[in-house]
Amino acid sequence: MKLATTPEDFVVEELPLFAPSGEGTHTYLEIEKWRLDTDRVARVLARAAAVPAKEVGYAGRKDRHAITRQWFSVPGLDPDRAAELGEDGDAGFRVLRATRHAHKLRTGQLRGNRFRLCVREIGRAERERADAALPRIRDGGFPNRFGAQRFGRDGDNAERGREILLGGRVGRDRRAARFLVSAWQADLFN
Repeated sequence: MKLATTPEDFVVEELPLFAPSGEGTHTYLEIEKWRLDTDRVARVLARAAAVPAKEVGYAGRKDRHAITRQWFSVPGLDPDRAAELGEDGDAGFRVLRATRHAHKLRTGQLRGNRFRLCVREIGRAERERADAALPRIRDGGFPNRFGAQRFGRDGDNAERGREILLGGRVGRDRRAARFLVSAWQADLFN
């Protein structure tokens, strides 16, 4: 059995906690991205708005090895200008919607994520087990372990997060430090 062998096999849709109001100094963008991580898109948006990358908000990081839809907020970026970003298709993302809102989007401000996963080369026994389990999963969901991408290329994000909580050096990038701490929390959850 093979899971998510191409980005098209793994689709993640972020479910927002609230809808943008249509008024305010921040522009909320719903973006579809592929082969890019969240931080890379945030840097592109920051350059377009001529603001530091830390001013770009998002509710959560999404996998680069997938097609993902997620929301970003950018201060001072005109929604019409934002809608033009990534249009050539080579950018690795496209803007689906852009509208104003009063404040920055913060980490954790999401209702959840919806996943679509393609399973390839599934055997008969695996298929029978899946067919039996799917109604239960559809009706009640299931606990989901955090995957390897949460723990970094070298697999040491959780330990680095633990060191930060024990008084280790945080560094200048507080967003990265929060992500490392969340990796440690994810390791405990698993």
